[in-house]
Amino acid sequence: YFRTAFSETSKFIAVDCAFGYGSATSDQDALALVNWGFAALKGCKGRYGGKDVFNYHNYIEQSLDSTVYVLEEDCDLRYAAWRRAEKRGPYQASTVHEGIYVVRVGGTYESDAGPCVQEQGDATKRCKSWGLGANFDASGALSGIGEGSAAWDYPVHTGVYTDNWFERCTFTGGSAPMYAYSESTTKLKDCNFSGAFLGPGEIEPY
Repeated sequence: YFRTAFSETSKFIAVDCAFGYGSATSDQDALALVNWGFAALKGCKGRYGGKDVFNYHNYIEQSLDSTVYVLEEDCDLRYAAWRRAEKRGPYQASTVHEGIYVVRVGGTYESDAGPCVQEQGDATKRCKSWGLGANFDASGALSGIGEGSAAWDYPVHTGVYTDNWFERCTFTGGSAPMYAYSESTTKLKDCNFSGAFLGPGEIEPY
């Protein structure tokens, strides 16, 4: 868990690092970054978060006219919430909140107690995500574990108040390739998947 007072110039850089084994009893993520202006992780591995594997928040930034950026390149993130006695969801391999922008280049996001990735914005600060050549595999996800939901086993959930782009990505496993929430937009280009997308959100090619 890494936290800093917010500064647009604060940076978190990790290359070929491993993060894992967040406490399930205290709801710890394998890696939680809070209030950083920029984060870049290249070739990193994440395993067995008590909740999420990689989780990004910015609680201060929302009142400022600025944006927080995250880059994940060729990361391998798996097994969110699998160390919990009760494997409830939704917990993700990677997730951003509070208007953060995230780019995921390559990498594998797999087998989680919920969708592999999901962003969560709000009405005043939308999150934006771009996946390029990434693999989202929900084949090992547990169905019927969502809090108040029949199932969360989709490779990707596009959360409310988000804008998302996926190019040359692969979506496998789960009940459907993607569930798109209301107040979300998703653009797809040259992606590999089978089956129909679900949810009220906007999904179209670009």
